[in-house]
Amino acid sequence: MYTILLADDEVIERTFLKKLFQKYNHTFKVIGEVNNGLAAIDFVAQHSPDIVIIDVRMPECSGLEATMSIKRTAPNTIIVINSAYAEFDFARQAIVYGASDYLLKPAQEDVIIPSLQKAIAQQQTLQNPFQQFCSRQVTDLDYPYPLESEILHALSIHEAHLLQNKFEELLQFFQDKNYPLDNCRIYLLNLL
Repeated sequence: MYTILLADDEVIERTFLKKLFQKYNHTFKVIGEVNNGLAAIDFVAQHSPDIVIIDVRMPECSGLEATMSIKRTAPNTIIVINSAYAEFDFARQAIVYGASDYLLKPAQEDVIIPSLQKAIAQQQTLQNPFQQFCSRQVTDLDYPYPLESEILHALSIHEAHLLQNKFEELLQFFQDKNYPLDNCRIYLLNLL
């Protein structure tokens, strides 16, 4: 059974999700609800849920900031953003910070459940060396996060030469850190 934290400042959305997961009580169990990003970070630190479904815009700390913080301290936590904002920058940042998916409200059962199933399947297929790679990638203080943003920016403006240069820089970083090449290739595909 997978435990879930619902992080949303809209009571109606949390109620909908809670009722949805009651239908799947053999697979999912909601163990907590919070209404802001700071509370989500604290809850994950104390209770280690398997999955966090989080809104983008919330008081005290955004869902994106909370996602980044949670993935740094609990890299195996599956995070799915559930937002009313269809802005590319939000979705891009969510993926850069480690979210598995970005759903648009009002997401329904036929979108939510497959999204979670896909995220769970992806996590289960990760082999141990790749999990170590992901953990190191998130916690390395010298990890080139700005370079990821530059790669995504080059993609968004369709600048092939810049994209190639930034990919080469990122590959060089991986080589300097002695990350296995296959894991780097998988990581880069996930980044895109």
